[in-house]
Amino acid sequence: MNLDLLEKISLPNTCKATWFSQTSKADELVPSDAGHPWILKLYNIAEPKTDPHYHKIRTQTFVFLEGQTTLHLGQIQERVRAGQIVTIPPHLAHTLEQTDPVRFLVIDWPNLDYPEDHYEPIEEASNRDQAFITPFPVKESFLNEGYSVPQDSLDLQDLPPSAYQKRLEYPTHVVYEMCADPDHKWSLAIIDVNDVVPHFHETGTEHFIVLSGQLKIEIQGVTHILAPGQSAHIAPGQTHHLKSTTAQSVRLLCVNFPAFEPSDFHPFEQR
Repeated sequence: MNLDLLEKISLPNTCKATWFSQTSKADELVPSDAGHPWILKLYNIAEPKTDPHYHKIRTQTFVFLEGQTTLHLGQIQERVRAGQIVTIPPHLAHTLEQTDPVRFLVIDWPNLDYPEDHYEPIEEASNRDQAFITPFPVKESFLNEGYSVPQDSLDLQDLPPSAYQKRLEYPTHVVYEMCADPDHKWSLAIIDVNDVVPHFHETGTEHFIVLSGQLKIEIQGVTHILAPGQSAHIAPGQTHHLKSTTAQSVRLLCVNFPAFEPSDFHPFEQR
């Protein structure tokens, strides 16, 4: 396997790449020195199997963008593919095994530039906790209300210009466009939300992951409150209303399958 099997994507020019081997690398989309309570990286892996390990401090959220893999989590194995989210708590051993290259996002909570938080042998991992894995396929809305992570402050800091390609400002929200698949299979943005009108998408599926603040999300008339680390999956045709619970905007990571098209934003009109 080699990374050339993954399609080339456009990233901000200043993204720092860390190579683990000739067939594995991570691009820092929002690095540790940006000063946020989390770190966001894009991984490209073309190795048959990654090294088994666990973390004592970090909770990690994986968003799979391309390819599929067998995820070993403690004593269980799960086959996951593009469009699924996995949250791995501390002390849970994990490794990826695949026959073709995979591409995925990883959010590290908290923001901790601490390479030593990578422990082997995995026999020492407690394995007491369970990972959160979205089911697949998902034709309805789905929420992860089980994993909340600590945050430093509700005050949002500006994203560094190196983290995004375009900034779009609207009356109710700000969108930082980060990157997209060249064939429009997926796209990635960070969104600062005050109160986005109820709407739905005819063709797009959305994954929202709360990064900072607290999100009130109403899906098909049912209201949920999500804290940092928690997520919502919105299927096509599902009416949803996003609102911050405070005067401060809530910051979300938004992953769209396929890539977001502005024409697929349909305000919901109650009759």
